[in-house]
Amino acid sequence: MCLIRQFRPVNAFCTGNELINHLKTVFTPLRFMAFISHAFIRPETVESKLYQEVLAARIIEKGNSLVVAPTALGKTIVAILVAAHIIKEGGKVLFLAPTKPLCVQHTRSLEKFLKLLSN
Repeated sequence: MCLIRQFRPVNAFCTGNELINHLKTVFTPLRFMAFISHAFIRPETVESKLYQEVLAARIIEKGNSLVVAPTALGKTIVAILVAAHIIKEGGKVLFLAPTKPLCVQHTRSLEKFLKLLSN
C-alpha cells in the first residue's frame, strides 16, 4: 500500500535510473508488514493481505471454488490459506497443476509456507 507523499515534475529527458529514483521518493510505504498467524503456517512467511484473506474465507465458506486472477496476485497463497484450514480441521488437500514446472513451483511454495512439510 503506497500513498503519494510528494510530487515534482519529471524532466521528459531523464534517464531510467533517474525516473526510478524519483518514483522511490514519490511513493512511500506507509504500513508495517503484518503476517498471517496460523497453526500450520510458518511464522512471518505469509504477508497479510485483505483480499487474499477474504478469498480464502469465501472458499472455506462455499466449498469448491475457482480463483481467476492475473499472475503474481497471490492465488497460491490463497490456496495455502485454505489448505492450512482444511488440514487443521482434519481434512486432506490435493494440489494439481497442468505442467511440471508449475508442480515444482507449488511444491516449493508449500514447503516454504506450511509447517507440516519438511524442506
